[in-house]
Order: sequence, then structure tokens, then C-alpha cells
Amino acid sequence: LESAKRSIKIFSPYVDNSFTGMAQAARAPIQIVTTLREARMKSCPVLERFATTPPLAVRYLCEKQGKSQMYQLHAKMILADGDRAYLGSANFTDTSLHYNFELGLYTEDREVIERLHALFDYVFDYGAKPAGQI
Repeated sequence: LESAKRSIKIFSPYVDNSFTGMAQAARAPIQIVTTLREARMKSCPVLERFATTPPLAVRYLCEKQGKSQMYQLHAKMILADGDRAYLGSANFTDTSLHYNFELGLYTEDREVIERLHALFDYVFDYGAKPAGQI
């Protein structure tokens, strides 16, 4: 994250203080789409606290019907500066980063990255919602 200069876009269903430690080193603005662990939650306290410091925009992808959550985000992806991407199985949590056996793919393939940016931008702009709109 700290090598990005222009933008960082992230899909991650779960984050904890390990993520905020990495994100604090970032110099570029961060946009993140995440989910809520439980249907009754209104936001992610870790991200909402962190959002007050660097330029961080948080959106939540969750569809509720009554009190039931219909679906949630499961994707894990980081797009940096429009020229590199990571896709993998790891959440940005202490357990995933330090203890789980995870797999991921790093790419600089222009066509793949353009498609991932288009997908991220669509979800961020039209599918996910800020905490106050959940």
C-alpha cells in the first residue's frame, strides 16, 4: 500500500487493526468496499475510526431484507495506481495475514486491471453505501 502514489482501491469483507496499520503507511487516497459481519451492524468501527485520519472513503456492500442479510462481499482485491492489482483469498486481518495459508495473484496486465477498475468503480458508486445510508 505504501508504494501507491495516486490511488488505492480495495475489496475486503473483513478488516481489523492489521489493516489500519498497513493503511497508515499509504500516501495515496484509499477507497474500500467492505461488508458487515452481522446484519444488525451499521458500520465497521475499525474503519469508521480510521476514516477520520487519512483520505479514506468507506462503502458497505450488503443487501438486507427485513433484519436478514441477503448477501455480502467476499472478494479480496487491491488496485494500486491503475497499473497493478492483487486478487486473493486473504482478508486484511491478523489471522489471514500471519497464520492462514492463503493464495493470491499479482498482475500488471493492463486489460485485466482496466476491467477490475471498472468493476470496483461501479460497485463503489452504485452498489455499496456509506455507513449513514445502511
